[in-house]
Amino acid sequence: MSGSSPTLRLWQTADVFGALSSATASSSSFSWTGLLVVAVVVAVVYPVQKRLRAHLSQQRRARWAQLEERNKNDLPETDQPADGGPR
Repeated sequence: MSGSSPTLRLWQTADVFGALSSATASSSSFSWTGLLVVAVVVAVVYPVQKRLRAHLSQQRRARWAQLEERNKNDLPETDQPADGGPR
């Protein structure tokens, strides 16, 4: 009996097979709970992000308009060289 491999009884491997099947089932199966969590996060985060982007865009446009008005007031009426050089 020197060439035979050790024999495992079914009751010795039951825990291993049970753990193996539960580990593979939980990692590869679809989770409705996970999908629900993702849907709730998207439903909350997307509108907040959209509102924030709109608000920041409005502030940026107002700031640009103020800078444009300030620059317009600071520039001379005509855009010609002061020394009378070529046009």
